[in-house]
Amino acid sequence: MTQRVTVTREGMMVDQLALAATGSDAGGAVEETLRLNPGLAAVLARAGHRLELGRVVTAPEASAGPAVIRTVKLWD
Repeated sequence: MTQRVTVTREGMMVDQLALAATGSDAGGAVEETLRLNPGLAAVLARAGHRLELGRVVTAPEASAGPAVIRTVKLWD
């Protein structure tokens, strides 16, 4: 599922928008946001990587549950 998000803060970057939209900084939110918005990466490259105020961006929905973090033991 996706959601439409309007940039309400000047100078916001895609990673900040993705974090606000999904509620998590677990990997893949920025990449998914760019995939959902063809041409956005080119616009950002010309605009100094900042989203302009008022732009509507399609973002991924918040994940249903917390990310699973695999624990690795260095010693037994």
